[in-house]
Parts: sequence; C-alpha cells; structure tokens
Amino acid sequence: MARVEIYQPKTDRFAQNLAFGKVKKLVTTVAFEARHRSASYTGNSVPDPTGGLMRSIRANVGRKGRWKVVGSVGSNHPKALLIHDGARPHTFGPVNAGGLKFYWRQKGRFVCIKSTVNHPGFRGKFYLTEPLRIEGFRQGFWVITSTESDSLFH
Repeated sequence: MARVEIYQPKTDRFAQNLAFGKVKKLVTTVAFEARHRSASYTGNSVPDPTGGLMRSIRANVGRKGRWKVVGSVGSNHPKALLIHDGARPHTFGPVNAGGLKFYWRQKGRFVCIKSTVNHPGFRGKFYLTEPLRIEGFRQGFWVITSTESDSLFH
C-alpha cells in the first residue's frame, strides 16, 4: 500500500514564498512603469513638472498576518492623487490681496490675476492603475482597483 503525507506548515511556507516572489516582481514592474509615465508629463499637463512626483513613487512588499502577501505602489507627493485622478472644472481665486501668481507657458511669463479663475479641469493620468492593470494581467493576476485604497492596506 502506498501512502502520501503532506506536511501542511512546509507547504504553506512554500506557497507564501512563491507568492512573495510573484508579488515583488509585479510591484517592481508597476513602480518602474509608473515612474516612467509620471516623468513624461510636462508643462500644463501636470502641476509639478520638476519630477518630484516621479522621485516620490515607492514600492513595498510585505507579509500581512499568517497567510497574506501584500504589495503596494504609491506616492506621498501632495499632488499625486490630483494628477492620477484628474480634476473637474472648478473656480479658484487669490487667497491674499496680492493676487494669484503663476507661470503661463503660452505667454512665456508669470501672470498675476486678482479675480477668480474658471479652470477647465483635466483628465487623470492614471500612472499607477494603468501599469497595474496591464502588468497584472500579463503576469496572471486578477486585478481589482479601488478608490478606497487606504482602507485596503490598514
């Protein structure tokens, strides 16, 4: 008579190590692609053409609890969410009496406005979710994106 024994803890450790490697590969690829995409935005398409967004993108992989492997790619840049999701048309104006001063690329100089401005808004760049969707599918992951990402990782 033949007999097979499966030692559960070793099997679980093997599966978790395998998952950790796959998640790390995906997260590294997504972070690289996100940096590449965010670096290509210049001028009026991005409020931060200095490359600060690109330098702020970080990737992290870790184990959560006994069974989960969690990876995350993101940025703590103040304008990261605005650039990613875009903005609806809105109005804004100067906060102090000096006026609203900004660089207008088409005019090639700084402009000072003392009244409110109607901003047309802009489409989001999706520099994080697009690489995740493309690479995740390519590497065999089932990708679900959520706007409430903070609640997913805490």
